[in-house]
Amino acid sequence: MKKGGLNYKFTMLFLVFSLFLAFILCFLNIRAYWKDLLEEYFKKAKYAASTTAFLLDGEKVKRYSQTLEMDSEYQKEIWFIDNLAVRLGVENLYVMVPISEEEIMFVYDAGKLEEGMLDSTRQKLGKTTDFTGKNYSAAKDLILNGKQAEGLEITNEEFGYLASAYELLYSAEGEVVGFVGADYSIKEMEKSLVFYIFRHAIWVFVIVSIGIVVLLHIVKNGLILPIQEISKDAARFAIDYKEEPNKGFLRKNARDELEELGYTFYKMKKDIINYISNLERVTIDKEKLSIELHVAASIQESMLPSIFPAFPERKDIDIYALMAPAREVGGDFYDFFFIDEGHMAVVVADVSGKGVPASLFMVITKTLIKNEALSGKSVGEIFTTVNHQLVENNKEDMFVTAFMGILELSSGRFCYVSAGHNPPLYKAENGNVVWLREKPSFVLAGFYGTCYTEYEMELKAGDLVFLYTDGVTEALNIIDEFYGEDRLFAIFRKLVENTGVLEEILHNIQNDIIKFANTAVQADDITMLIFRYLG
Repeated sequence: MKKGGLNYKFTMLFLVFSLFLAFILCFLNIRAYWKDLLEEYFKKAKYAASTTAFLLDGEKVKRYSQTLEMDSEYQKEIWFIDNLAVRLGVENLYVMVPISEEEIMFVYDAGKLEEGMLDSTRQKLGKTTDFTGKNYSAAKDLILNGKQAEGLEITNEEFGYLASAYELLYSAEGEVVGFVGADYSIKEMEKSLVFYIFRHAIWVFVIVSIGIVVLLHIVKNGLILPIQEISKDAARFAIDYKEEPNKGFLRKNARDELEELGYTFYKMKKDIINYISNLERVTIDKEKLSIELHVAASIQESMLPSIFPAFPERKDIDIYALMAPAREVGGDFYDFFFIDEGHMAVVVADVSGKGVPASLFMVITKTLIKNEALSGKSVGEIFTTVNHQLVENNKEDMFVTAFMGILELSSGRFCYVSAGHNPPLYKAENGNVVWLREKPSFVLAGFYGTCYTEYEMELKAGDLVFLYTDGVTEALNIIDEFYGEDRLFAIFRKLVENTGVLEEILHNIQNDIIKFANTAVQADDITMLIFRYLG
């Protein structure tokens, strides 16, 4: 190649332009990625702080900040926040109370302990720190002015290079007690950025290399084909990328047609690059969403009792349950637990909607119901309290149908309540199967002040109670027929007559639903729970 010739100049121009364009694109992409990364971590940190503030008792925080007493209940709170920090993936999760405009005090300090770190590195109850520096400027603005930060507060001072978000913590009377802080390590974000830069550098290198190789190949072969053939072939390739790109690209004596060649070839490359770029972005987004949904499904599954036999040491109760979500995560849930040695609670519920929003509302509902049940309230009082808590800040207007019962194991007394839920099936010891069709109360999270009517029955040894969600009776087949209550009643009565194994009963009902649906896609979560009172 003659130095100073047209081919040399064109090659150099292409190389310089490609490198300059690659640099600009990389810079813009990296800048946008860093912005998106900061927004993503802000949402995660804000969610972590908000979730912790929602779950903590502001009155306890206020009391500990006054007494500075690290009793057993305080240690349980620290353990709870530690586990919450691990689940949420935050570096630090802490609760602080302002003493004055210049000082704040640690009440809880939890989070991940890196390898080699000691628990003593955490801030103890009563430890104070400066409230006038840069570390907590967003928290101070939030407490004094009620102004929410629009992004992460990034600091690199006393506690390391961190990105933080805060949420206010309130007492029962609505008084601001302090704030919850959630930190993410900037180092983790930088690792993600470095990986992104490395990946894009490889991508740019490949694209530039391909461009140079193609150009050199054209120059090497002298461009022996007429410029008209080059233009036609390049245009066909731009329309149909499966067309062989090099066919007819050899030319000679092009001269004035070089400008047309450059435009056509540039358009072809631009279309290819845009297509590949869009394809990569869509693929990455899908993979990321798939991973996040898989993690969410694992977390949701771990929250439901799944070890059976559930209580092998007990001779007075036998229980089994299953859930098959329609998507990666679902809005249905079941639960069973002992309130005390002599009382067992069972719950089956269905949150309106599906997917991630329903699963988040499901976690809140399940937690509230269990917390209220363990306080010793009746089933009606439990639903009344939980309904009041769910109605607050229910901006998405979601609701929950639910059935809950508490069984007194010494007597067989079964108290239950239904919040707009499907009627259970009951099989008595004499073999009779009936619906428990008492009038249900209104759904949870519907309206303030809803009262929930309790019902009571006495179970005998050998009696069965079967609970389920509407995903069972409303399962559709390929001609849009519902599975229905009649089919459920018939298969349940047949199964309880032929087998006494609870696991077989539920799996046979599930298999019958699958057989009925044929190839129809499951449209709703399917949840079932059955228990036998053994006396």
